[in-house]
Amino acid sequence: MKRADRTGRPTRTVGLLICCLLVGLGGVNSLFAAEVGITDTTIKLGTYQPISGPLAPYAVLGRTIEAYFKMVNDRGGIHGRKINLLIRDDGYNPANTRVVVRELVERDKVFAFVGGLGTPTGLAIMDYLNDHKVPHVSPASGYSGWAHPPKRYLFAQSTNYAVESRLLTKYAAEQLKAKKIAVFYQNDPFGKEGLDGVTDMAKRKVLPLIATVSYERTDTDYASHAIKLLRSGADTVLLWSSSKPTAALLKEAAKIGYKPKWLSSLVNLDPVMFKLAGETWEGTIVASSYTLYSSPEAEPYRQFMRKYLPNEPVGGFSVGGYAMAEIMTEALRRAGRDLTREKLVQALETFKDWNGVMAYNITWGPNRRQGQNSIFFTKAEKREFVKTSDWLSLD
Repeated sequence: MKRADRTGRPTRTVGLLICCLLVGLGGVNSLFAAEVGITDTTIKLGTYQPISGPLAPYAVLGRTIEAYFKMVNDRGGIHGRKINLLIRDDGYNPANTRVVVRELVERDKVFAFVGGLGTPTGLAIMDYLNDHKVPHVSPASGYSGWAHPPKRYLFAQSTNYAVESRLLTKYAAEQLKAKKIAVFYQNDPFGKEGLDGVTDMAKRKVLPLIATVSYERTDTDYASHAIKLLRSGADTVLLWSSSKPTAALLKEAAKIGYKPKWLSSLVNLDPVMFKLAGETWEGTIVASSYTLYSSPEAEPYRQFMRKYLPNEPVGGFSVGGYAMAEIMTEALRRAGRDLTREKLVQALETFKDWNGVMAYNITWGPNRRQGQNSIFFTKAEKREFVKTSDWLSLD
């Protein structure tokens, strides 16, 4: 037996026993549980996207996030790690979202989520992710409930529909000289939040709201909706509706000679609308919370699209995907090599008036989870969106 030191502790024997134990357990790292989804060489992220179903055209957002991370990996990754994004199809069905998100968390062991698309789908898993302390960065939806009240692990990026709807109403009154407005909206939290903002502005005597017409996500015929709007006498219609219902409504309105001014939520700032709605889309005013894809400032984005997504159209939901990915990349960089979920949260809370290429003026903090509060307006002209205002906010 080896002699003990002056404190009575065996020296060499204990040291040898510890070394043997470490070898038997696979080394020092095995004694300490690594953060979920993190290895020495990889960061595993997850997202849910409508690859199938009524919003399939929007799934380019997820493909863009994936391609952006490929660009990051091609440049060496983040602190020596490559990003692995797992994309799951939920078909824009909240029941499916619950299933795929649970699988990503409990089976696939993702570190965090980025850019999950949709309001009803996001609501289906919001509490689950927060309860499991899994960060979700930049959900692809402007629903105000992501950030109000604040939730520790949920970081909303885009200007919410409550702000957007009030600014759209104000723009209709002051710039378009609208007299009577109507709202066409999806009958879920996305559409209702837009409606609530317009209703609030009407109560403030900004403009009279004379008609509200809703639709269900399962609807396929919009003739009756167009007739209701025509009969209302509204000279301006504000839209909180996804791409296909929006295009169908405008075509039905044209058939019956109804030609109001159309103003749309930012969800329709997408070149696909020129294809879906044809000439009826001309002149529509559409909000934006990202750098305009055709602007000089967006050249790095356009170069990225040419190299990594050459078969996808420039603009639309790829813009949001790019912005969400660049935000997550910056947050992971700030969090450092010793990466944990809590350090990611702390890193996100350091964002202050941060601009990326496509992301604009993002601020988060310990008690703030709404990243952005401003938008600008564009006009659909000759198959392009032309900027018609500066950045605007309610402040």
